[in-house]
Amino acid sequence: MRRGRLGGSAFLLSLTRRARASGRQVVVIDGDEASMTVREHYPSGPDAALVPAGTEIADFKQLMLEQLERMVEDRISRVVDISGGSRDLESTWKRVCVLKRRQAEVKRQRAAENRWPTSEPPPVVT
Repeated sequence: MRRGRLGGSAFLLSLTRRARASGRQVVVIDGDEASMTVREHYPSGPDAALVPAGTEIADFKQLMLEQLERMVEDRISRVVDISGGSRDLESTWKRVCVLKRRQAEVKRQRAAENRWPTSEPPPVVT
């Protein structure tokens, strides 16, 4: 059974409009191959929705890893629309978030131990 039509994409679009109207920069990522609502709403221009290079889970994962790295550097918010019925994307998203949290923990621990300066990134923990 597919989920959908619950208003998630509309809510994301509303949050994005509100944030941008208040002057915040927001990068929109559309990983929802089922509806493509967000990429249709932001099809081109400087505010165009980012989409994975292909339809494979690896393409979505690569885009998310790139955007998470950029978010740390540029401190610009990202919003992500994924299909409510896609367990593969949901699973990938959870793994990416766990990895990023672990990297942040290692960086804090090593900085606290003065094992290296906080300006240098820690090694990638897998």
